[in-house]
Amino acid sequence: MGQPLHNQKHESFARAVVLEGRDPEEAYTEVGFGTGFRNHNKLLNKPFMRARMAELEQEREAIALASQTSIADVLAELEKHGVDRVTDFFESGSDGQLHARNLRTLRPQIARCLLDALHEATGMNWHEAWPPEERDESLVLIKRMGRWKISEIKRNPQSGT
Repeated sequence: MGQPLHNQKHESFARAVVLEGRDPEEAYTEVGFGTGFRNHNKLLNKPFMRARMAELEQEREAIALASQTSIADVLAELEKHGVDRVTDFFESGSDGQLHARNLRTLRPQIARCLLDALHEATGMNWHEAWPPEERDESLVLIKRMGRWKISEIKRNPQSGT
């Protein structure tokens, strides 16, 4: 989705109102703004704030849809996009290096559900940078995982082979 606002108080205010359902007046003071006569309304009506809140609303809707999306739906959608093996997520670039394929046409709830499932399965925090010393090991793992076909995973989801 969109980029966070540069002003942390503005971003926190938008998230509190949209994602947490907080009252704008209370959220305004809780994120560190002083109390003032209807200043929260002034901030709510600024074009940049309306745009960011609309982005967060879309994100909230995608999260809600992802929670209702099954892994079977994810696998079916990936197959429609030509992803039958884990290695199908990657393609060789003109520089000869592997790059992630462009899968931006996936429906947002499908992408979110896939990321949530991977996050849960690995216990990884997707917001942390992957240490460079582990990148080569990850490519070996990806190559091994590429031997698993999605159709086999669907038939035997507990199988690690």
